[in-house]
Amino acid sequence: AGKPVARNFGKTSGRVSLRFGPAEQAQQVEFLSGETGGLVAMIMPRAMTVAAPEAEVPEDDEAAQESEARARPAPIMGPERMAAVRTLTVDRHMMAPVTLELGNMGKAFGALDTCIDDLLKKWAIDPVHYKTLSRYARALESPSEWLTTFDYPEKMLRERQGALVQFRLIVGADGIPRSCLIQESTYPEAFDDAVCGAVMKRARFAPALDGEGKAMDSVWQRSVRFRIRRPG
Repeated sequence: AGKPVARNFGKTSGRVSLRFGPAEQAQQVEFLSGETGGLVAMIMPRAMTVAAPEAEVPEDDEAAQESEARARPAPIMGPERMAAVRTLTVDRHMMAPVTLELGNMGKAFGALDTCIDDLLKKWAIDPVHYKTLSRYARALESPSEWLTTFDYPEKMLRERQGALVQFRLIVGADGIPRSCLIQESTYPEAFDDAVCGAVMKRARFAPALDGEGKAMDSVWQRSVRFRIRRPG
């Protein structure tokens, strides 16, 4: 809530630093430039955490850091740590940082935790057991291999229509997806059907592990961006 912030992101996509403050570490996330309510928006297509994951891999191996960080659950935040989050700073190279004053977020985080527990129960996953996660499900091959040019909906391809589709999988303890649900999509069902159809057919995982290192059912979320490359 407040006045719009005039910013030129410069590119249609890139990386930006987010820091929930004042005590949490900054983390680099991907963004897309878009529009909402007639205003220019910075859209984060992937889920993010308040506490930046700590990857135990070489500092100069950025790809390995990101892969490992995404496979390991974020640290559980206690009530005091949650209540200490009062700001969010967005910092992009060549752009003055913007700090949003959030106020006390303790109750908001508590409400989110309750919501997540309810969702897990709805998906037939024990929320108490899920909180013992020591590793998320990890794709056995790059998710970019799951969809190909041939999966692009023909009608949307002819119309040169792009889309951003966010989806959720329930991955079984055997590493095979049990269900796929579209969480949000910018365009018609043709894209949604293409995503879930391809992912359910091709996606395979090393399953999530609980606190004792045993395989367990888990939730896996990502987004797919459909786009037509311009000549040259």
